[in-house]
Amino acid sequence: MAKKCGMCLKRFPPEGKKTCDVCRGKARARYYEDPKYTIDAVRIRRRVLRLEVYAALGGARCACCGEAGLPFLTIDHIDGPYNETPALKSLILNRGL
Repeated sequence: MAKKCGMCLKRFPPEGKKTCDVCRGKARARYYEDPKYTIDAVRIRRRVLRLEVYAALGGARCACCGEAGLPFLTIDHIDGPYNETPALKSLILNRGL
């Protein structure tokens, strides 16, 4: 079954793409109008997603040393890529990661 566009949820994107041609065109036009706004919006979206992942993993704290500063933390798999908690699996499925 083909997935619908990730932005409008109405049309079907071309093979290998996540958004339809119309939505990609709108996003491209928005970027050319104000690149700084688009870059800032992406930065904020990534930060929110990162905080959601930390929350699903039990909080933003290093498992080894207890460091809690966000600039020093990274998301990594422990004991392989399939050692996710049920909360993280749910987040991955819901957000399409």
